[in-house]
Amino acid sequence: MSLNSYLVDTGFHELTLDLNTSSEFKLQSKKNVSADVLVHLIGKGNATLEITLEKDSKLNLFYLNTADEAHLNESYILNRDSQLDLAYGDFNDGTCDRNTDVYLVENGSSVYLKSASLVKTERKLVYRFNHQAQYTYGDMQNFVVTLDKGKLSLHAIGKIEKNAANSETHQTSRVLNFNATERASVFPQLYIDNNEVKASHAESSGQVDPDQLYYLQSRGLSPEESVSLIVKGYLSSILENIKNDDIKERLMESIERKVDEVCSR
Repeated sequence: MSLNSYLVDTGFHELTLDLNTSSEFKLQSKKNVSADVLVHLIGKGNATLEITLEKDSKLNLFYLNTADEAHLNESYILNRDSQLDLAYGDFNDGTCDRNTDVYLVENGSSVYLKSASLVKTERKLVYRFNHQAQYTYGDMQNFVVTLDKGKLSLHAIGKIEKNAANSETHQTSRVLNFNATERASVFPQLYIDNNEVKASHAESSGQVDPDQLYYLQSRGLSPEESVSLIVKGYLSSILENIKNDDIKERLMESIERKVDEVCSR
């Protein structure tokens, strides 16, 4: 298995991580750069990902996961006044386990995470923000759709350490179930060791509105097309932070194609 290592400068970068051949992925941004990175996850296997943001850098990082099976351990190191916009598009058919740690190690660092997950089998997701310095900020928004026999376990964790005064950590998780049996478990967790901070969490989970499905089908859409349309609208919010219209359009086409494929089976 091989190591993929990248030093990122300003601009757009498109990378492919083949889990069949690669077990390690390292990415580092230079100081004072602003970069957009799209990572395609393909194949089947385990991988460790290490991403470092240097001082005053801004990284927009988008993962498009169409791997057959993925087991991922990820760590992000955010240095002084760096900003990470992190988006996950997990649309693979197979199992996906993702363990993500974001370490805000220096003052003024911030992370904005958006995840969209289409679950047909089993998915275990752990997203953890570790605030270790002052004036750090974290915002996490998770959107999940469970289909058929999909089973989800989602842990959304915010931890503010004692020396991280004037920091904020926030999280929202929303789950939409299309299966008759509730098979989604969401665990919001906050660990706060400093009183001079702000923290919040919100979680919602429910079945799709049958009236909405009936309305769409009354307009001539098939049951599969109706489900696909609702899913696309629900999951497309992960694209909001992408400023490049060409990239956004291309990613939306990929999402729509994959959702249509999954929902038609």
